[in-house]
Amino acid sequence: MINLDLLFNYDSLAHNLNIFFHVFFGSFAILFGVIQMVLPKGTRLHRWIGRAFNACFTVVLCTAFIGFTVFEFRLHLAAVTVLTFYTLVTGNRAVALRGSRPRAFDIALAVIAIAVSVSYMAVESQFVITWGRPVIYSMVISLLWLGAWDLTRLILPRGWLQRIWVHDHLMKMIFSWGGLTSAAMGNLFPQYGTVAQLAPSSLATILIPIFWLLLNAGPKASSQLPA
Repeated sequence: MINLDLLFNYDSLAHNLNIFFHVFFGSFAILFGVIQMVLPKGTRLHRWIGRAFNACFTVVLCTAFIGFTVFEFRLHLAAVTVLTFYTLVTGNRAVALRGSRPRAFDIALAVIAIAVSVSYMAVESQFVITWGRPVIYSMVISLLWLGAWDLTRLILPRGWLQRIWVHDHLMKMIFSWGGLTSAAMGNLFPQYGTVAQLAPSSLATILIPIFWLLLNAGPKASSQLPA
């Protein structure tokens, strides 16, 4: 059973409003993400739903940032915000770059992601963490791995990168959806603990290779997501 009292239990009206917008737009982002996964890729509807997903997700990230900087700092919530911000931005950058080498912005973002991951591991023992350690470590390791992956694109063969940019886009957008859904389940169903948080991210991890296989079995990757 969803326990909303655990969400809206603050005296500050501004804090409760921030949580309301976070939950409201987060719910639509999760829904749009599911729709994206079942719809054909590369269509006009796919792009429209993708823009709606990005818009709702942006509100979620902004309200999350306000939540842990203005109202109540929680290290684990900051970590999942950084992870989902990174996957959302780089997932969209994959479409913009289409297999080109990372630009200065992409390199800086990857370096920051790695630095945040390492810094988190160095200071997390000093904070009270209400989420399960497996959840936290999976997020931090994912952020570290994604940052490292994006830096390796500086040296990987460009022809191969141009063949797999759609795979990169799919991976990061599904990771974004999984991170958002994991955070939502952890907050809405705290009685199920780590299971509620790991289930969506585990599902996302399983879905990624499935979509890669479907993509490989379909038309040429570079024609899947027109500009």
